[in-house]
Order: sequence, then structure tokens, then C-alpha cells
Amino acid sequence: MRIEGFRLLLIGGLAGLSIALLQRAFPPDDHRWAGRHVTAWRASAASSSAAVRDSAMAALAMLEPHAPETIELAAQLLGDTDSRVSTGAIRELQEAARARPASAASVQRALAWTLRTGGSRARQNAARVVGALGADAAPLLSALVDAGTDSADATRAAVATALGAVLEGAPLTSAPVRDRALSLLFQMMRDPAWPVRDAALEGLLRGATLDHRLANAIAVARMDPRTEVRERALAATDSGWR
Repeated sequence: MRIEGFRLLLIGGLAGLSIALLQRAFPPDDHRWAGRHVTAWRASAASSSAAVRDSAMAALAMLEPHAPETIELAAQLLGDTDSRVSTGAIRELQEAARARPASAASVQRALAWTLRTGGSRARQNAARVVGALGADAAPLLSALVDAGTDSADATRAAVATALGAVLEGAPLTSAPVRDRALSLLFQMMRDPAWPVRDAALEGLLRGATLDHRLANAIAVARMDPRTEVRERALAATDSGWR
């Protein structure tokens, strides 16, 4: 009886091990990153399926969080047409930038490249990452200014918002770069798209508090044809700006 019991236990153990090996080789659908090598997930990021690209970004963020290769891939996916994928990329870049100095440097290089060479959607999302990082993204001000001439209204608005966030948090940024950023924001106050003008005014109110041109920008915005811009200017006036 004891020998028979031992044989059953051994057979059961071997069966369990075989099942585990098979599951590792052929992971079930509900385990998105179990049993696949990171190289396979990187290849999956180029899939025509948004669901697969989303899974690839999530898997790499789990398997190789904040690694240079993961950061580079996340930057590439900022321009993805599916919001699930681009949101995952944004999250990875924000977390990597705050993780450690080495990964923060990799994020800055990736964002600078995207802001200068990416498409409109990629630039817009890169600007969102920069804005969320605030003062920590001060080295990216120059690249952010370069993206401010993008043809897409939403991208220019995102750049204006990000400029304000960085300037507010890093008031001691080198004068030439800071002057370029402020000049762009004042120029954006004349943008034909009202969301850009509104974002530019918001950026100036955050990052140009000591600039003598701000009072005039607020006065002009109070006569803007768009209600949202006028209301922001009036709110600034009520707060003490003249």
C-alpha cells in the first residue's frame, strides 16, 4: 500500500510538472506576459493589433521596468493611434523619469528626440509627460519650444501647458532658454486656435509672473473672441493681475 501510494504521488507530481512546463511554453490568454521572453514582447509592440501592442507595453513595463530598451519603445508608442497604448507609454515614461537618475536621463533623451522628430500625436503626448514632470524636465525646455510650431492645434496647446509647468517649477532656468520659452508663449497668445491661446495664457500665468509683458497679455485676452479665454483673463484680473 505504501509503495502504491508513493507511485501515485510520484505520478501526480510528474503530471503537475508537465502541465506547468506546458503552460510556460504556451501561456493561456489571461496571463499576458507569462512564459514569453522580452524579445518576443518587443516584437509584439509592432503588431497591427492595438490589443497586442497594449499587452506588449504592459508586459515590458513589468518584465523590464525603466530599462533603456523599454523607455525607447515607450517613446515610440507615444504616437500610437490607440489611446490605451499611448497611455501605457506615458505611464512608463513618467514612472521611469522618477525612478533613478540613469532612467531619468534615458527618458529625457527619448523625449527630446520625440519632441524634435516625432509626429503631432507623439509630440503632444511627449509634452504631456514633460508637463507632468514639471521642474524635473527643465533640460527639455529647448526641445519643447521646438515642438511649439507643430501644425496640430492640440499639440501646440499641450506644449503651451507644459511650458508653463516647467517654467513655474524651475524659475532659475538659464536665461536664453527661458526667454525662448516665454517668447513662444506670448506668440501663442495670437494663435488662431483658441485652445492654444487659452493654454498659452495659463502657461504665462504659471511661468511668467515676473515678466512685465504679462499684464498686457492679460488685457488682450480679456477682449478675446472666445469665452473660455476671456474668463481665464478675468479670473486672473480678479486675483490681482492688472
